[in-house]
Amino acid sequence: MSRRQSSGWRVRVGLYVLSVGLAAGCLPTPGQKGVGADDDAGAGDVSADVDITPTPVEDGWVYQPLENTFCGGGGPAGLGLNLNEASTDLVIFLNGGGACWDAASCYVLNAAVNIEGEYTAAKFASEVRPLIASGLFDREDEANPWPDASYAFVPYCTADLHSGDAIKNHDAFQPERMVHHKGAVNMARYLAYLSEELPRIERVWMLGASAGGYGATLNFWRVEEAFPGAEAHLLADSAPFVQPGEGRWGIWQNVWEMTLPPECEGCEARADAIPAAVGAAHPDSRIGLLAFEDDAVIAVFFAIGLFDMGARTRALVNDAYQGETMRGFSVASNEHVMLTSWKNRRDKNGEALPEFLRWWVEGR
Repeated sequence: MSRRQSSGWRVRVGLYVLSVGLAAGCLPTPGQKGVGADDDAGAGDVSADVDITPTPVEDGWVYQPLENTFCGGGGPAGLGLNLNEASTDLVIFLNGGGACWDAASCYVLNAAVNIEGEYTAAKFASEVRPLIASGLFDREDEANPWPDASYAFVPYCTADLHSGDAIKNHDAFQPERMVHHKGAVNMARYLAYLSEELPRIERVWMLGASAGGYGATLNFWRVEEAFPGAEAHLLADSAPFVQPGEGRWGIWQNVWEMTLPPECEGCEARADAIPAAVGAAHPDSRIGLLAFEDDAVIAVFFAIGLFDMGARTRALVNDAYQGETMRGFSVASNEHVMLTSWKNRRDKNGEALPEFLRWWVEGR
């Protein structure tokens, strides 16, 4: 069986890059509360009428819409799947694409992708293609660390770092124009679906880029619930939990009604407390961070001066990502997202990213 067969201008530019990259202003203000969580059925409940027929895409992938999932506009979300039922390994990738929390970020700067209109199989195909081209999800590529694993691609269409459970109106002139910040709800549904479809999983690798890297970190605790007894590991690309400026950490929690890791004391006040708390709660898991120290996209999104971004990233890596089970791979650059060019990256100490990934995947 072959591998394949085993199946301001600066602000505007920064937020635009965040929204259109594999990732992922103005001073934000909390969005108005729209329909409450208990009123979902009146604001885009898709559980009854979703066509859940999978759509074949390419290279062994299908797009699988799922009931009880939501994109920003209220329509259904789903999963991109390339499964090998004979394998006991599962790779879950969370995509990025910015975030938004008020009228300016959502509709003026368009700082989040896929929050209006339907999420389609064609959209999924365009978003997974860079990862296949990189070799990361190409079963024929000799460098692929998981050529025989099952793959699940989590689209991003909720603008909330895959962490929200809210429906909000950010447009005072169109009160019916809601954004379903339902990333946490979707993640719970995705993992429940995967655990049902793949009951023999023994190892789970959960990773994401930019907004998806933050989402992978925030939802890592759910893997243990979905796959009890399975080995699980976490990798965040270009998603350093530095402390945001301008009060944004509190604003995001309020607007999105974020779900934080249950083991994370003090994380409501400090975003930079999250990595150490997640590591302490999962001592048998390998947890990695890929970070450009002066990441210009994260600096804009987190309202951090470019001269401060590098210092905060270095402090985070030095404080939290040290030891046998938590490691950081940092590059002295202002770029954003490494996984689409992972074969050619080296950190500031000369380590090659493929070697770092070998540690993360294999523990050596």
